[in-house]
Amino acid sequence: MDAYEDGRLTGAALRTVFTASMLGVFLAALDQTIVSNALPTIVGGLGGLDHLSWVVTSYLLASTISTPVYGKFGDMFGRKPGRGSERAGSWSASGWAS
Repeated sequence: MDAYEDGRLTGAALRTVFTASMLGVFLAALDQTIVSNALPTIVGGLGGLDHLSWVVTSYLLASTISTPVYGKFGDMFGRKPGRGSERAGSWSASGWAS
């Protein structure tokens, strides 16, 4: 069974791509929801509640910029090295924060 019909994905290949795309969007939305609820508490604990709008704007801008950057690195170097560097960055940031 061919996954392409007239240059379009069909069948299981289409469902796989669609499911993966929707999962990525869901996780990004979940991340935004969790962080947006936690930011006022975090900023208040740091004593900067009057600067909350700047913190929220910085977070959203950074997450918006990082998405295409990670995509470009994935295109240039492949997906496996990209995932490995993301894990290493996450672990080092977690270690630095604790």
